[in-house]
Amino acid sequence: MSSPARQTIDAYVAAMNALSYDGVVALLADDGTFTQRVRPASLAKSLGTKLDKNREEFMHDLRALPDWFEWSDFKPHEVIEAKDQEGDIIFMHASATGKTKSGGAYANEYHFVFRFMPDVRQCLLSSDAFPKLDQCTETVAGWMQGNKIRSIDEFAVSAVIIDFMKGEMERQKVNAPVGSKEGSA
Repeated sequence: MSSPARQTIDAYVAAMNALSYDGVVALLADDGTFTQRVRPASLAKSLGTKLDKNREEFMHDLRALPDWFEWSDFKPHEVIEAKDQEGDIIFMHASATGKTKSGGAYANEYHFVFRFMPDVRQCLLSSDAFPKLDQCTETVAGWMQGNKIRSIDEFAVSAVIIDFMKGEMERQKVNAPVGSKEGSA
């Protein structure tokens, strides 16, 4: 049987393949702790985006996926589970392919580091739980949310994304209806 963290990642992959904004958002911590980190830093700079995004900023980016893509095939190649003092971690090597609504093809590789809300049982069973009671209280709040994703570090091949974005912007200009904002020069 898969661990709760792995079940969450399997749901994440299914939601990405379905281009389901709601499916991905349902898996994210909603207590103000969620962060998505774009890596390498040069990619964020080249795209004119922030390195670290909060939940609302990440959700904004996710909303665009169904508008851009006809289909997406997001495949995990390797998934490694680990734990640290803050909770479960999943390392995932994956690839994504897809076709945009403007006819563009997409193919890239990724490495993700997913961190999850802490496990309250570890905190409460720890021999040093009482000096850290405030941390246990935070852990209980996280546990009450279920096994939510607290952060995503997303490493991607920069050149592929930059070339794709440039090409997609050009395709969207060409394919925009006459008189639309995108189609006018």
